[in-house]
Amino acid sequence: MIVFSSSARMLHMNGPARKLIALFGEYHGLASEPIPPILTEFCHDVLAQLQPRVETQSWEEFEMRRTCHMVTPPLLLRGFGVMNSTNQEFRVILTLAPLRASPPESPDQPPDGDTQTNS
Repeated sequence: MIVFSSSARMLHMNGPARKLIALFGEYHGLASEPIPPILTEFCHDVLAQLQPRVETQSWEEFEMRRTCHMVTPPLLLRGFGVMNSTNQEFRVILTLAPLRASPPESPDQPPDGDTQTNS
């Protein structure tokens, strides 16, 4: 789990997220960069979707998903926003989870990519 401020500044990263992010350095030589660009881009995408909700104070459940195939195993990225009760700002929370190997996609299945859910 990685927590970002409403200005996309990283506030916290837990140990499991650090281990998964280390995979990017192993495969892409990003050891000097603390957060891979795909994660910061995803955070900005979540922020862009959250901003209208903040302005209208619409706090129904919101989640975005993205599959990252830049590492092995691929990662499922999930992003959502939560309100900070102390100062009325919101935080973006990203979770990373390794995906298990799955059978090849059939032509009927939609391709992997971004999905957005509202519950």
